[in-house]
Amino acid sequence: MNLPSGYTALFLALGLVSCSKLGPNADFYYPVDTLADGIVYAYESVGPLPQPPHYWFYRSVETPDSLVLTSTYYSVDFEPRQFVNERIVETGSLMRDLRLYTPTEGASDAVIANVLAPALFSFEEPDPERILVNAVSFRQNPNQDSSALYTLTRNRQFVQDTMFNLSGKPIPSQLWSVRELTEQDSLGVLALESRAIEIYAQGIGMVYRERIFSDGSQEAYRLSGRFSMDSLTALRDGQRHFD
Repeated sequence: MNLPSGYTALFLALGLVSCSKLGPNADFYYPVDTLADGIVYAYESVGPLPQPPHYWFYRSVETPDSLVLTSTYYSVDFEPRQFVNERIVETGSLMRDLRLYTPTEGASDAVIANVLAPALFSFEEPDPERILVNAVSFRQNPNQDSSALYTLTRNRQFVQDTMFNLSGKPIPSQLWSVRELTEQDSLGVLALESRAIEIYAQGIGMVYRERIFSDGSQEAYRLSGRFSMDSLTALRDGQRHFD
């Protein structure tokens, strides 16, 4: 895959950094200094077409050579579907690993993506001209070379400062735009483009995401709550009790 010229895949400076040494814009990303025990972010659908809720479990880990943020996506049926491993450096967040889980009988099959461009979020002073490129590729069936190859590219740009109302309280936030391109290479290349906006609130991280597809349809989610993994487990067990 050829990334467009002039697009910036940032973050050449690697190495272990403490939270106090992160760049000024780190305040608008997930608060890695408070996530050692892990927190679940619950997102509810607020788009024109109702969608099921979903959950992300964020946890920060300090290793001997890096500061890591891990995140696991749980579907409405509380099954893990994605796992992301990010390296936190002074200038931003870099994707190190992406795993996708496909449900099968008795277990989930893991697909390990190839990270082509790692930039997820910048901790430097916001610059509307800077484009962060995050790209991954993976095969639908990694055990078959003939299976479809998917490439997902996200180009993320800061737009402006804003305020976001969360639980009745306005919070200083940032609005970002995202251009997403999904390419499927099987018998020829099929490309689907969509656009999204994301809002990151100070001290919290992503609180809103709206995605508009090429056919005009859209979906939108906003943060509805944050709680412990024990609470998510209790929610899962309670729902299964009534199923």
